[in-house]
Amino acid sequence: KIRDFKDHHPNDAALLVEISQSTLKYDQTKKASLYARQGIQDYWIVNLKQRQLEIYRVPVRDSSATFWYSYANVQIFSEQDSVSPLAKPDAIIAVADLLP
Repeated sequence: KIRDFKDHHPNDAALLVEISQSTLKYDQTKKASLYARQGIQDYWIVNLKQRQLEIYRVPVRDSSATFWYSYANVQIFSEQDSVSPLAKPDAIIAVADLLP
C-alpha cells in the first residue's frame, strides 16, 4: 500500500544545501535570491570548482537582486574548516567531509 505523505512535509527548511559545479553562478545568484525571498535562514553551496563551502545567511530585501532579496552575510570556508548549521549549532561538520 502506498502512503500519502502530502500533509506531513515541513512548511520550511532549516537548512538548504546545493552541490554545485556546472550551475554555480545560478546557485549563487538566482537561487540564492529565491531562497532569501522565501526566508531560508541557512543556505549552503558546496562549491566543487573551488573545493569550498559557501554559507549564505540573513535574508534581506535587495532591489538589485533577481527576486528582490539577497543574503546580508556570506562566508566562504575551505577544506580545513568546520562549520555548524544554525538549526543545530552543536553539530560540527568538517567542510572536507562535504567534498568528494
